[in-house]
Amino acid sequence: MVDVKSGDSLLLLIKNTEYQKTIVNILKQFHLHKVCYVTLNKTSESLIELFNKNKLNTKEIVFVDAISKTLLKTRKGKNQYFVKSPSSIEEIYKTVDKLIGMGYTHIVFDSLTNLLVYKNKTEVKKFVMSLIELTAKKDVRILFYALLKHEYENLIKDVSNKVDRIIDYSE
Repeated sequence: MVDVKSGDSLLLLIKNTEYQKTIVNILKQFHLHKVCYVTLNKTSESLIELFNKNKLNTKEIVFVDAISKTLLKTRKGKNQYFVKSPSSIEEIYKTVDKLIGMGYTHIVFDSLTNLLVYKNKTEVKKFVMSLIELTAKKDVRILFYALLKHEYENLIKDVSNKVDRIIDYSE
């Protein structure tokens, strides 16, 4: 169970082999809340399909999809916002800020480690800090997913010092 208080920031460490199961189980806990799901590695369409297949109501989830435009696969849904690419961190930030203003209380960032494909570690850390400051100031919860892999150890260590709590799903 993920216990998240207003303004909290969490880093959730997830094994690659358990990734889909874990993200579904985490979202099931937020079924009564308005969730903004930022995706950098799967299209919002594929996530909606996965969540519906696992009996998750996606009506209260809005997706900030940073991957579909790079694949030229965007079909505007009322709960989908498409940004140019995962490297467009300013656009992602502005979209998340807008959605917080519309009453979204839980931000899920999938995933922090994917961002390293598009930005260097320093840029990722600055971006994470700006999101943590934004959500803390507005009393919104933010969860950062991170894959537990050796090549991400330094980023995970740096971000671990900035978030309120770390939950390790690899154990």
